[in-house]
Amino acid sequence: MFRLPKKSFLLITLIFAFIGVISVFKYTTTPIAPRPISARQDEDVVFAPPVDLPAIDEPTDRVSDFGLGGWNRVMCYPSVGGIIINRHVTSVELNFLHRARFEDTPRSSDPNEEDAFCRQLRRTGGKWWASYWSYTRAVISRDIPISTKERETLVLGWPNNGGVWVLQERNWGNLSRGGWAWRNAHTMEERCIGMEMSSALYYANPEDCEPVRALLVGFGEHDREPRENYYYNMPADRFRDL
Repeated sequence: MFRLPKKSFLLITLIFAFIGVISVFKYTTTPIAPRPISARQDEDVVFAPPVDLPAIDEPTDRVSDFGLGGWNRVMCYPSVGGIIINRHVTSVELNFLHRARFEDTPRSSDPNEEDAFCRQLRRTGGKWWASYWSYTRAVISRDIPISTKERETLVLGWPNNGGVWVLQERNWGNLSRGGWAWRNAHTMEERCIGMEMSSALYYANPEDCEPVRALLVGFGEHDREPRENYYYNMPADRFRDL
C-alpha cells in the first residue's frame, strides 16, 4: 500500500486549505451581478400599491418651543382652511394671546373659538399658509419658492392707550439694525417702549398702516401670488431670513 511521507501529507493539506481560503474570499468579496430586467419581470412578484401618506403630521398644539433664541411657535386653524403660524412669539405675546407660558395648549374643537384665537394671532403678525407642509417646505427646508409677503417681518406692539407700534423689515436678520430692546420687555407696555427705542413707527389708527390693516381683515388666506413676487433663487442672506 502506497503511503505519503508525513511531510508531504502536511504540505498537500496546507495547499488545499490555502486554495479553500482563496475561494471563500473571492466569493464573499465579488459583487453579485444584477439580473437582467427581463429575467426579473418574469417572476411572479407582488408589490404593495402606493399609499398617499401625508408628508408631515399636522401639529395639534397651539404653542410649541422652536429652536434657539427664546422664541415660541404659535399656530391655529381658521375655518377658511389652511393654518396661521407665527414662529417668533415672545412671552409678552403669549400673555397677549392668553396662552400658558409653561405648557402646551391644544387647538380648540370649536370653530368659533379657534377663529377668535386666529384673529388674535394675526395681531402678532401671524401668517396664513395653505398647509403646515407648505410652511415647512418654504420656511424650514426651503426647497420651494417663498414670496416677499411670506418673507416679510412685522413686530407689533399694542399699547393700552390705543394705536400700534410697528417694526417692519424684509427679514428677521435686518431687525438687528434697529436694535432688540423690545426683546427684554416683561409687559406689552414695556415692549412698546423698547420698540420706540428701536425706531419703530407709531400709528394712532392701526388701519393707517397697510400691513397692519391686512392683519385685521380676514385670516390672510390668499391665492398664489404672481411669479415675480417669489424668490426662486435664495438670496445671499438666506440663513438670516424669517
